[in-house]
Amino acid sequence: MKIATICPTHLLDTIELEPFHMALAQYLISDTEYREFYRRLGRHGCHIIVDNGAAEGEFPEFQEVVRVADYVEASEIILPDVLQDPLETIRRARAYAPAVQTWRRMIVPQGADINEWYACLRSLDVVIGYHSIGVPKHLKEARNLMTSASYRGHPFHWLGIHSYPSSEVARAGYLGVRSLDTGVAVAYAQHDVRVKDFHQRFSLDWEASANRELIYLNINDLKEASRAHLNE
Repeated sequence: MKIATICPTHLLDTIELEPFHMALAQYLISDTEYREFYRRLGRHGCHIIVDNGAAEGEFPEFQEVVRVADYVEASEIILPDVLQDPLETIRRARAYAPAVQTWRRMIVPQGADINEWYACLRSLDVVIGYHSIGVPKHLKEARNLMTSASYRGHPFHWLGIHSYPSSEVARAGYLGVRSLDTGVAVAYAQHDVRVKDFHQRFSLDWEASANRELIYLNINDLKEASRAHLNE
């Protein structure tokens, strides 16, 4: 399973050798250093997913999201979604899908619960073509009930981690989920703790410093957790 570590600009050097990335659109638009970092990675063939900002409460113009995604040569772009609002998510995804090539589209079905989420997924599957499916972290129930790594051949990507990072990553690895993104490697390092040793939830601070060696260790802890099922 592939893991994308979300990282603030001043710590990007800790992930420059990773092959799989999640870039946040609002920073690609506003932060030149952040944008140029991902442009270099894109030109070197790294897999970059560009988020649309919805999970962070940011709503940049989608045309701008596509523009910066093209600039960094992103592999995938998350179509617009609205947290816990399936109808508006369907409307926006359908309206903006033509701006992105089908093979680069990631849809993010939304809903207040698993039933709404699944209904939204089925509707999106009918009305637009797409490559992959993002599963929001607030829908922990949907993740727990998954028995497959894909839907009709479209791979799942888990958007963030809700709690207990090692357990969630191990679950995703066991299911064969294609990928997930998370800032916990950096957030835990900002609190001087290892992912494998601690289960309190920390939020990523975009400005705070962190022990770089601890970031590397935490990334490795998550990778080890994703492979835990192979040792059973």
